[in-house]
Amino acid sequence: MQSDDEPELVDVSSQRDARAMYYCALYIFCSHIGGGGMQTVGVRDLVNRASALLDELEQGGQPIIVTRRGQPIAVLSAIDAEGFYDYVLAHAPEFVRGRQEADDAIARGELGVPLADVLAELDAEDRGDRRSA
Repeated sequence: MQSDDEPELVDVSSQRDARAMYYCALYIFCSHIGGGGMQTVGVRDLVNRASALLDELEQGGQPIIVTRRGQPIAVLSAIDAEGFYDYVLAHAPEFVRGRQEADDAIARGELGVPLADVLAELDAEDRGDRRSA
């Protein structure tokens, strides 16, 4: 039980999520009224206009919010080659898992293989590949 001088504990994450959802909804509403901001498109409209919408993105357009029955479900955004590789490295399960395993090993004090050893092994493999070619 809390005493009167202790602050009440509040689940900040749920308040932050609710606040974020409120501001996103407000932004979408205002962009419809004012004609500016991010474009929203329903799923059916996306299917019918996919090529044109992707062309807009490619030409430097703003991200597009995709909605289903008025609820946002996805965001379409342009991406270049560098951004694509960054996204894959940050989100692909095998890379995320590998990164987490490496972080856990470092936390346990397991520092792995020295970089010089890895580079030497790669050099040896390169020299071996050239001889067999």
